[in-house]
Amino acid sequence: MTMRTFFVFLILILTIISVSYTCGGQVTHYIPAVVGNNGAMVNVTIAMIDTQMDRGGVYVSIYPNTGLMTQESIIHASDYAYEISGEERKCDLIITFKPVQDTAFIDGPSAGTALAVMMYSVMTNKTMRNDTVITGTVDNNGNVGIVGGLYEKAKGAILVGADYFITPPQSLYEHLILKKLEKEHSIIVFEASTVNDVIGFMTENRSIEQNPLTSRKREIPALPEYDYQGQGIANFREVAGRMITLEQSLIETIQTRDNESLQIYEYFSNEIQRQEGILGQGYIFTAANEAFLNYIDISTINTLLSGDVDLPRKKGEIGKCLTSIVRPNITDTNFEWVVGSDLRQAWAYDRLQTTEVNDLLADEKFVRYNELVYAEAWCMVAKETIKSTPDDGNVINESAWKQLAQDMLENAEATGTMLPETASRLIIAQDSYDKGRYGAAIYDSAYVIAMENADRDISNRSVAIEVVQMIDENRTSLWGGIYQSHAAFLYHMNETNTAYKIFRLAQELDRATENMTQEIKTVEIPTKTEDNFDNSYYYGIIVIISIFLFILFIILYTLKGKIYGGHGNRHNKTNRTKKKKG
Repeated sequence: MTMRTFFVFLILILTIISVSYTCGGQVTHYIPAVVGNNGAMVNVTIAMIDTQMDRGGVYVSIYPNTGLMTQESIIHASDYAYEISGEERKCDLIITFKPVQDTAFIDGPSAGTALAVMMYSVMTNKTMRNDTVITGTVDNNGNVGIVGGLYEKAKGAILVGADYFITPPQSLYEHLILKKLEKEHSIIVFEASTVNDVIGFMTENRSIEQNPLTSRKREIPALPEYDYQGQGIANFREVAGRMITLEQSLIETIQTRDNESLQIYEYFSNEIQRQEGILGQGYIFTAANEAFLNYIDISTINTLLSGDVDLPRKKGEIGKCLTSIVRPNITDTNFEWVVGSDLRQAWAYDRLQTTEVNDLLADEKFVRYNELVYAEAWCMVAKETIKSTPDDGNVINESAWKQLAQDMLENAEATGTMLPETASRLIIAQDSYDKGRYGAAIYDSAYVIAMENADRDISNRSVAIEVVQMIDENRTSLWGGIYQSHAAFLYHMNETNTAYKIFRLAQELDRATENMTQEIKTVEIPTKTEDNFDNSYYYGIIVIISIFLFILFIILYTLKGKIYGGHGNRHNKTNRTKKKKG
């Protein structure tokens, strides 16, 4: 081989290598979001380029700002896209979100599935169909996870002319409301469980198999029994039992007129058995929470099936429920129960006041109805909590918590509210503070602090080892113990990150309750016990007897005057008569 030929060959080899490592291509697609109460479409572009810096990096446009949950979903999406595409991390991904009207901030994990499909498309140079809108979270294993706002996102997909809308597995309520949209608009809704299913549809036109309603039935999980004895939360088992009973009574109102409604009835009947099994295993909050959520779904489904939705009437019913709650005296032994009820009343009032019921389209009314039923269910839980509230102990002065509540609110604000739920709870906490419900303000602030810090931890590191350690922690407060049991359930169901958040909440509630206990100041009015009677009761009896004796004295005095005065007149009259006769 001559020197000239060698150099030509070398140039060809370098060219081939250069071509094989060329980074290029991009894809643009709509991803749905919820802005306020409406669905919106975010125009997203993903480009694969060589920045000559850190190959395999993922970069996001500065504006609009993206929250930690969105950033985490981008990481999961890129990891899975690289895995299934078989591509090496030799190029960088640049993600650009086009600003959405009325918002400069994007957060939430619901774009994960769509991002994973887009990344796969640009990595493999496969064309994505553009007639479909996708929503759903994604994990490192490529599972599509549940998201909120499916109705609003479907409406957004309809507005941009999409033919298909792909969602995660839906609840029964979501399934029925989306079926209603399908009938009224030219869109087809698919449920997908894995990113691979979505990729097959989006790049190869493969169908996504749809499961019947009967397949949604959930089994009773085989879990180790949870021992909550000694944590002071045994009474909450009664609350859970009564919530299941309320759910059961509502199930019986489902009219099984066709096969679909019969399957709905069977599904929720199976849910009752599941909750009773979970309750029997000791996961009392989990059972109560599932009954709570099912109550909301059943109520909404009944309204969907009947077609009768009267939002003003429902608002009025919820208002009556809330005003009928009689708050007991708050004592040093029952304050956790009373504050727990106060919290749920505050959430209910907030939902009642913020749910718009006027100038709505027909299908929008069912979505607003579903939101209102949350307030109704919270009112019921508040009432059931009051029923289990102990009536002993010394009455306390709740104003002793005012400074603590103010400090907690300031700490919550300093923590920052990147999550929609925590932002809402911080507003409610401030409102509770303004109304003098300092205990509720403290607990809601504790929620904000716990959730925000936990979310940051999860974004920065793996929390799996910490969760294993946290499951054996002993809680010292009522609500700390209750939420600890739910976190244990989530851990056994392999929902590690969510379990971590609830464990952090249990810890924060313990700290808050301990601080509240230290700040308590008793009022100088002892409560009624066997050895210490209620003096006000006897003072009242004395006053009543005194009034009675005074009235009796007036009556007797009046009668005496009449008796003596009457006799005198008759005597004089008799004398005058005798004189006349004489």
